[in-house]
Amino acid sequence: MAALSFLSRKITARDPHRVLALVVLAMIIADIAGCVLCGFRVTGVMSTAAQLVLLGCVGGLYFWFRNDARLLEMGIYVALWVCFSFAAAVLTYLGALSPAPLSDGMWAACDRGLHFDMHAYSRLLVSHPILYEVMRIDYGSLIVQIAGSVLLFAHWRVSGRNAAFLSAAIISLLLCAGLAAWLPALGPPAGVDAAFPNGAPWVADVLGMRAGGHITRSLAELQGIITFPSYHTVLAVLIVWVHRGLPTFWPALVVNGLMLVSVPPAGNHYLTDMIGGAAVVALAIAATSRVAFAR
Repeated sequence: MAALSFLSRKITARDPHRVLALVVLAMIIADIAGCVLCGFRVTGVMSTAAQLVLLGCVGGLYFWFRNDARLLEMGIYVALWVCFSFAAAVLTYLGALSPAPLSDGMWAACDRGLHFDMHAYSRLLVSHPILYEVMRIDYGSLIVQIAGSVLLFAHWRVSGRNAAFLSAAIISLLLCAGLAAWLPALGPPAGVDAAFPNGAPWVADVLGMRAGGHITRSLAELQGIITFPSYHTVLAVLIVWVHRGLPTFWPALVVNGLMLVSVPPAGNHYLTDMIGGAAVVALAIAATSRVAFAR
């Protein structure tokens, strides 16, 4: 918690994006070191970096001629989110190297104790195909919501929102990655009524990393492989939180409320994963509560 409090104080500085950039850079350096040590190979890094540099140059020139602070904030936080997303994905793969035994049995028992049956829940949703399809689309809308939020906060000049959003996302990811390494899991077993009847596509990656990590993936192939806690739950709650007090709050609440309902079947999660995600996001919000919010 001392580290979280330190980061929370730092992001109240005049230029919080500089601190956040250093944190993301530290994650990238840790990823590189981890990949070298374990033999996990990620391709497509240089081409992606070249595209980011090109976009940065174009954005810099555009800002130079327009001299608009909103454009500068948009460019900075879009770039930070892109870099953070890639760094976070690699970090979760490295966390899957953990030799800790799989905890699926424990999470399944917890779900039974909560009287929750994911496959029965899936069957209920599948019986309403239009609703189920809407929920699956909603589940995949996080990228659009994150990008839209960054642009809106910058355009409306809502001080502190982009800093709070990214800092809470980083803190949550680090907590989720640590817990996932300590209590690794593959998710509920496949069923004909589940979103992934042949097994979740990321299971092979988790097993490959647990076998030593000598696998190769491109940046585009990297998937969210954290089961517990649910990072989808974290981001859904965070998006609602950062939109509070704005005209977009109620749309964000509806969209992400529906997303939370879709997490178990669409993301192949235990209900316990969502409870863990809720606890993580509560800690992250507390750690970033000192960030100034425009009223």
